[in-house]
Amino acid sequence: MVRHTAVLTAAFFLLVSVGVGSVGGVEVPGDVFETPSGQVIGSPDVEVVVSEDDVVPGEENEVEFHVLNEGDIERSGPTEYVDRVTTARSATVEFTSREEDIDVVSGKIPVGSLPTGEKGPYTVRLDVDDGIQDGDHRLYANVEYSYTRFVEYGTRSRMRDSTQSQRERLSVEVREDARFRIEDTSFDARLGEKGDATLTLRNRGSVGARDAVVSLSSPTPTV
Repeated sequence: MVRHTAVLTAAFFLLVSVGVGSVGGVEVPGDVFETPSGQVIGSPDVEVVVSEDDVVPGEENEVEFHVLNEGDIERSGPTEYVDRVTTARSATVEFTSREEDIDVVSGKIPVGSLPTGEKGPYTVRLDVDDGIQDGDHRLYANVEYSYTRFVEYGTRSRMRDSTQSQRERLSVEVREDARFRIEDTSFDARLGEKGDATLTLRNRGSVGARDAVVSLSSPTPTV
């Protein structure tokens, strides 16, 4: 018995077209696009700047300041993620002083969201003693905020949040000036009579005063 083996050869034809082809009646795109992926790494770069640093002794001063954020990028990417990692969120500023002649009256000052750029002005209140020495005096600004350290984007997205606390050294200036204080007063008149009022006036400033004029007034009509 003779066996015959039949070999069937199938021919496959590949149809290639530009744009859209057809395989088994199903349209297949000619170009395949992959989803972009990568990492954006950075952080805010925050600085506190005092706008006008002069203070007046013997009274409560309001000192204006601005908060700057220049941003720090280690690995860049899409703008939305760059903005995310360089923005400081829930930011606060609190001033402190180690000098006995300056008392910080204001508490923690909220700044809120701080993108790159400048924000302000804000005001801090300082009670400056009358006997303070002329010259520069040190203050500290304690800054706290939260931010996103890095963003991983693509088919899988992931973010890592962090918090930052930093202390900056600033200064205010007491300028050379004449500063007077009444140290003693007396009045030698009796009821219904005229008399003399005397006082001791001391210049506690660092420079003398010229053409000084002193006047007295009474808070009641009886004197």
